[in-house]
Amino acid sequence: MTEHCLEKTASRSVLGTTNDFSYLADAYREQRSVDDLVDLSRYLAHTPCGPLHGHGFPDLELKALAARALDAS
Repeated sequence: MTEHCLEKTASRSVLGTTNDFSYLADAYREQRSVDDLVDLSRYLAHTPCGPLHGHGFPDLELKALAARALDAS
């Protein structure tokens, strides 16, 4: 198992986005009575993110990153 470390951020934008995601996740779970984390992650993946300057959405950013990785190999 890999060990991870969490640290504070100095970026107010990242902090704000993290808080927004937390509120969105809570509201989504309450409205739809969803406890499935995969469903919740899919919903949040297509939520606009200010700190992402490329595509603006986590799911689109991941697709672009995967495409660049395939092109590089």
